[in-house]
Amino acid sequence: MFRASTFKGSIKLQNKNFHKIILSLMIIIGIISLSFANNMSEVVILNTGKIIPEIIAKSGYWRDIQDAVNLAASSGGGIVCIPEGTWNFVNVGESWSGARVVIPAGVSVFGAPTLRDSNGQVIEWKTILKMPWDMPGDKSYVPPHWFLITGNRDPNKPSRFSDIALVGYREYDHSATGYYLGIRVSGVINFRIDHCRLKEIPDGIFVGVGWDAQPACGVIDHCRLENDYGVPDPYDQRTTGYGINVYRSESIYEWVNIQDIAGKYTDYTVFIEDCYFTKWRHCVLGNHGAHYVMRHCKVEHGWAYGEVDQHPIYTSPQVAFRLAEIYDNQFINLDDWTASANLLIAQHAGSVIVFNNYFNAATWGNKNGYWYLLQISKGVNYNPSFDPKDDYLWNNNYSGTPAALVTGGVENQDYFLYKPNWYMPYPYPHPLTL
Repeated sequence: MFRASTFKGSIKLQNKNFHKIILSLMIIIGIISLSFANNMSEVVILNTGKIIPEIIAKSGYWRDIQDAVNLAASSGGGIVCIPEGTWNFVNVGESWSGARVVIPAGVSVFGAPTLRDSNGQVIEWKTILKMPWDMPGDKSYVPPHWFLITGNRDPNKPSRFSDIALVGYREYDHSATGYYLGIRVSGVINFRIDHCRLKEIPDGIFVGVGWDAQPACGVIDHCRLENDYGVPDPYDQRTTGYGINVYRSESIYEWVNIQDIAGKYTDYTVFIEDCYFTKWRHCVLGNHGAHYVMRHCKVEHGWAYGEVDQHPIYTSPQVAFRLAEIYDNQFINLDDWTASANLLIAQHAGSVIVFNNYFNAATWGNKNGYWYLLQISKGVNYNPSFDPKDDYLWNNNYSGTPAALVTGGVENQDYFLYKPNWYMPYPYPHPLTL
């Protein structure tokens, strides 16, 4: 009897404990759900009627951003908002390799709304992510990067990165030598990076760069990419590299006719418009079949190392840079550091279409302006068909007197000083910005 009654009492006690555990779990789950709900709302995308979640990250620390991104991704996409404030992106002493925050295509990340002028340029950023120590990083092909926006070229999964300032440690310690990349994009169709600031970030934005990267297309607009304290040379000692670096793909070997892509928005074209650059080794460059359009931008206090560059290729079977359209830009107030540079466009491959630009010019040996609008360098590609040709330049204006508008190449053979009758620029502003 004793054993039987004890057993029955034990069952009752276990049932009571079990019910308490279940009740406690339900309360905990409810609290967690409420916590998420307090930081989650819904947004209706007007042109599609699709409802997507909007999630507020707890802070600007990378792990809090990643947690919010993961939550949005688990819903098939959404918007992550980083709160207003100045945040340490990582902790002091915290380093990493590869990407620190991975953003899947279909997820967009916003800072707090910025204050803007009548031209849409940012006056003040409200969300600032800073590097709090001289994180060493490295000068590898693709350095450690703060953000990777990555997809599989699904046109139904665009991403946007907006209203965020990234500030490197060199802003606080001008002798800092840590080397890292701000934003990397791979395989995203119709991405947009806008109204952002990259200040003292050694490499700015890479699109399609890296053996594992896929082609991407989109627009980078109303961004400020600024350096005041880094140096671009000697190359192995550089603390400043590339502002925006664009590849099509390292595994696509197609060499297209420029008339098939000029003035068009292809699934690998990158538009760079209404941006500001200062003191990069190259502000904008490309390789591996890239097509980029740089327009309505301002380059100021440059190194004249080739503010805009088209890179060659040395080994088979890859292809070199393909086409740059460069127009309605300003290149002014040159801060030269060497008498051997003074180049505005340094072309080693492909074709360029250059018009309606304004630049400060100077005669050879003078340091207060660009000596050449375009320098053509032939004979550096493994395949001569990749060498510069089919260049068109017209209606470019300048102050002062350049040593020559074009150096290298042969007029009416490699380059032409008129508009081709088949060319029409793509509508401005880019539709993704409207």
